[in-house]
Amino acid sequence: IFPLTARMNHSCCSQSEFNHVPGTTMNAQVMSQAFVDCHVDLVATRDIAQGEEILISYLGTGRGGGGLHKSTARRQQELKAKYLFECQCPTCVKEGTLLFG
Repeated sequence: IFPLTARMNHSCCSQSEFNHVPGTTMNAQVMSQAFVDCHVDLVATRDIAQGEEILISYLGTGRGGGGLHKSTARRQQELKAKYLFECQCPTCVKEGTLLFG
């Protein structure tokens, strides 16, 4: 349904997120957008440099999410179980170095 957003990559320290409607969860909002008006609003949460890849969090770690309160190990476990990859974003690499280095 959304071929461009389907190609967006994950980062636990993403610089964009789906527009969050107060009083809803990210999943409820995305689902309602998909079935009601067939569009998704993506907003920047910080400045994005020209040529920088636009990243989202698959775990909802942006302002409206809450995944960053989870440990690196927990985020890695969820991403591996749901999306079959290990995150190598700056947050996970830095935290992994502190935890396992």
